[in-house]
Formats: sequence, structure tokens, C-alpha cells
Amino acid sequence: MPITIRRFALLVLPTTVLAACANLPNAPTTSTLTAPPSSVSVITKSAGAAPASPRNMVVDVTPLTEFSDLDSKAGPQGQDFGNTYTRVTISSTISATKDGEEDPVSLQYQKRNALYRYLLGKKSDINLAANIKVGEYETTASLLTLSHQSDRNGEFWNRSVGHELLNFPLFLIRPDGDANIPEISFVLSGSSEYSSNMAGTALQIAIAGIQQVSPEASVLTKLTTQASKDKAQAIDKAIQNLFANGIKETHVSHRDLRRWNPNGGVAVLLRIPTKEGNWDVNSLEEVGTWKISFAAPRPSIFADWSICTGAQPRCQPTRAAALHAVHAEINPGQVLSYNLLQGNSSLGSIRSYLQQQDWFATAMTGFGNPNTDQKTAENLCKNIGNAITSLGLNGDDADIVIWAALKAMPLTGTINPGAFTGPYCSAAVTRATL
Repeated sequence: MPITIRRFALLVLPTTVLAACANLPNAPTTSTLTAPPSSVSVITKSAGAAPASPRNMVVDVTPLTEFSDLDSKAGPQGQDFGNTYTRVTISSTISATKDGEEDPVSLQYQKRNALYRYLLGKKSDINLAANIKVGEYETTASLLTLSHQSDRNGEFWNRSVGHELLNFPLFLIRPDGDANIPEISFVLSGSSEYSSNMAGTALQIAIAGIQQVSPEASVLTKLTTQASKDKAQAIDKAIQNLFANGIKETHVSHRDLRRWNPNGGVAVLLRIPTKEGNWDVNSLEEVGTWKISFAAPRPSIFADWSICTGAQPRCQPTRAAALHAVHAEINPGQVLSYNLLQGNSSLGSIRSYLQQQDWFATAMTGFGNPNTDQKTAENLCKNIGNAITSLGLNGDDADIVIWAALKAMPLTGTINPGAFTGPYCSAAVTRATL
């Protein structure tokens, strides 16, 4: 499916173009920017506009990308993420067609002729990525990649577009404020490199010429091979350095989570040059916009009830109501079977994780004495709660795990019936069954 881009005019400074490899078709060029001595030249976003007063001039220092904060005018009217879970959400406006707008401009797969590819290899890349840091959580998502390699081995294109990216892990926003300020970075990187295949060809021509003039001079050619190679490699490197160029644009935003509204977020609009690898252009084509936001907060990982309003499914207007909905539909087996992950490693289910702890085995062997069973049970409940919160889960989920463990885990049969009526255990069970 072709990438849809829209026309966007961009005026640049007058240029003086130096043509390189003039005898080759589609030869790359280098440009030198010059400005009339009597005026100040700036990039503007509207063709044909009247010259602005120097005091009112605005220079667009990132012409390929445009950052926007969709909540910039909103006060602290966002949702309360404290002690809840959320995940990153990314959406884009890119589509194959633009209904109601001008005909889309397709970025063609333009081939270079075989001789040019053989003499001068070319590789062009554009990548737009988003980096999100929230407390201890960090992720990077590639939003768009355009790559073209053209050399003696053929033509290769790679184009990848992220449309809607939602498969990010849940992470906890701690109530202490440590993760209340997400850092969002949009990074555009572009490069264009040339690799000449003329070094070996030049050496072969030199050898052939010397052998034709003086066949006995083949020994002389052998003695000067390294010098010829060095010269050819120097030319090759000079050509590569002459035509290689790159560009990078970065936008960084820090914003309090209290200002993240359900329909808001931060966004970046991307424009790309119509001529591959040429950053000095008179016009740019608009590709589309990507928006980053966060999913509605949810009080538990064990059910997908969220704190939100409106007609969205599985929403409750308050944290208490959402937590009550979670308690109403979970069961102990489901909770204890939940698979825990730490980094890229699996810790197994909650049940197996608890059973692997030394304090769990100690508690199982400590039951059986009516005088100490309640104390042993209190220590067990506290250890379960501490273990779950140390994994990065909140106190509500720790209560749920305590309730599930007491309900469904195979505890020793000699426990006093009133062992789990102590204040810590009973309070956790009560909170988990409200």
C-alpha cells in the first residue's frame, strides 16, 4: 500500500548548485546556501507571503517535523493516575487515501540505471521514532522507516509505517509522584550515503593500460599495486564524503500526568523531501501525524476495568467503582495463575512464585500450634503483600493476591481455623472483597 503524502510548500534560501559526476544520469549534487547581503533569508511555511518585518520573523528550525501539545491550553483537568496502571498508546492519521482532500501523492519506487548503480552505490534512510520514559519504565517505538539501497547488487526498498500501536505493557504510576512527569521524545533521523565502486575499476584500467604499453611492465604494476589501491581508495573515500549527508530533528516534552486528558496527548507531524536524500528542497510532502497518549488508568492488572467516563466499554467513573467491578469478576484461581514477568524473564505464575519463597516454606512448617498460628498467618500475609508490591504492583493487587492465596493455595491442614482472623490478614481480605 503506497504511503500517502500531501503537498506542503516550503521556501528556502537561494542556492548555488555544483553538479558532480556530470557525465552520469541523475548525478547527485551539492548545494551552497547564499543570502543577499541586503536582506535576511528565513524559512517560511507559506509560498508567496509578503516579507515580514525582521522583528516578526520566525525561523522553523525543524522543517521536517512539527510538534504539537494537544493539551497545552488545558489546566490540571486530566485523570488521576496515582497508584494505577496505564500503558502507552500511539495512533496515526496515515491512510492510503485522503477523503475530501486533494489526490494523494505517492512516493514512487524509482529505479536508477544499471551503470550508475555499478559506479556509485547509494543508501538513503529516514526513521521517525518515539521514546517514552515514565519513572522506571522506558520504551522506544519506530513510527516510520523508509530505506532504499541501490548498488551493484540491485535495488532494495524497505518501508514500514506504524499506524496504531497499543501492545505496550502495563506499568504502575506510583503515588509518591516519582513517575508523574513522563518524558516524550520524537526523533527524526535521515541519512544518505554513497559508496563508489570505481576504485577497483580504476585500478583494473590502469593495469590494463600499462600492460598494453609495455607487457614487461607487469612487475612494475605489481610493485605499485598498493600505491594504486591507496589512491583509488582515497578517491573512493572522497566521493563518499562528498555526497554523504545526514539530518536529525528531536522534540522533547515533559508534562505532568495530571494534564493528560483522554482525547489529548502530544503529536508530531512529519514531512519528507520528494527527492530521496536531498534535504535542501523547495517543497516538502506531508506524510501524516502520530499522537502519543496513555490509556485510561486502571486499578488492577487482574481485570481490564478502567477509571473513565463516557460510552467506552468496561469503564467506571471512580476508582472505588472500578475496583469493585474487578473484585466482582475475579476468582482465586485466575489470580494465582497470572504469569509474572521481570524484564524479559518469566517468573512463572503467582502461585509458583510464592511457593518458591523461603518465608512461604517457613510459614507452612510453622503452622500447627494454636498459640502461634495467628502470628504465623499474619507474617505470611505481610510477606505476600510485600513480595507483590516489590514486584511493581500496587497495594490493591497485593490485597487480591493475599485473598486468593488464603482461598485457594494448598496450605497445611493443621492450621487453626482462626489463624487468619488477625488484623492484617482480615483487613486485606475485606478490602479485596468490597
